[in-house]
Amino acid sequence: MYYENLKFALALSQVAGVGRQTLKFLIAELDSLEDIFQLSDKEVIEKTGLKKDWIQKIKKEADFKFAEKELAFCEREGIQILMFGQSDYPSRLSNCTDAPALLYMKGQLPTDAKRWLAIVGTRKATPYGKEWTKKLLENLADLQPVIVSGLALGIDICAHKAALENNLITLGVLGHGLDSVYPQSHISTAKKMLERGALLSEYPSGTIPDAGNFPERNRIIAGLCDGVIVVEGAESGGAMITADIAFSYNREVMALPGKADDTWSRGCNALIKYNKASLVENAEDVCRVMGWKIKPEGRRNLVQELFPVLEEGEDKLFTLLRDKGPLNVDELQLLSGQTQGETAVNLLNLELKGLVSNLPGKIFKAR
Repeated sequence: MYYENLKFALALSQVAGVGRQTLKFLIAELDSLEDIFQLSDKEVIEKTGLKKDWIQKIKKEADFKFAEKELAFCEREGIQILMFGQSDYPSRLSNCTDAPALLYMKGQLPTDAKRWLAIVGTRKATPYGKEWTKKLLENLADLQPVIVSGLALGIDICAHKAALENNLITLGVLGHGLDSVYPQSHISTAKKMLERGALLSEYPSGTIPDAGNFPERNRIIAGLCDGVIVVEGAESGGAMITADIAFSYNREVMALPGKADDTWSRGCNALIKYNKASLVENAEDVCRVMGWKIKPEGRRNLVQELFPVLEEGEDKLFTLLRDKGPLNVDELQLLSGQTQGETAVNLLNLELKGLVSNLPGKIFKAR
């Protein structure tokens, strides 16, 4: 019965003018979508209120060849199609008015997960944003949140990889069909995600990663989760779209603040400035906003708290600051012989360990 209804849903989805809202309406109003073809026009009108010319159009244009081809492809590739209103459809997403009528899934959805968190940001992520994302998920790991993102370059892929490194379930929402992975450089990560998590899309096979699809898929990222964190982003772009959608869904929106003149912090700062997002700097802040009880860090003993272990690059920068006093980032890079990226990452680690302070003007001081 479900398989047959799914076939009719796929066929109807190809009718011009039958969008996700109409399809969801028909799924809700009819015992089976086959009723449109089996009942008289008068009976269908009584059940749905559709006009006669619309019913005839649907009957004429429903594409059953497409439906059978798509079902065969999904069966071969191990892809499930989740239909709106069914018990296996994601519950959080089902409460969103613009949720997809049909959701393609490869992998598995966690059925008992209590915490769902989206992490999004610019494709041009900085070393600071990437390192902060890694540290955040390391510190949230004990709470086992499901991490959702878009498998894109930058913050997205960093979040997926950090989730995998901390044995967290992670889901990727794609802006194209599940017959491919874009960008191709993320194929190996996507395969690892499928071992416990899933790839999701509202697009059938053969749909290419067209630019217009990605803003649409962002509503699914927001709708699946209890909260959304924007790590870095310009004042316009995909991360801001996701944040705005999450705000409209009454989800918790959080943002990592940055310096006023940093391009990839302007979006986050604007979200905070206009009260669309809570300012978060660490895992404790995220838990406070989400109402989660964070567990004590089990990975660090008292000796580590008092005397943090430093990597070689971190130790070099800390020694410079301790011996020479406050220095700006350019001076630190020059004196240490490190690259710009290495300097940024090492300074972030020193900040997180409570050993240096970040002062105005990109000046750092040993504590």
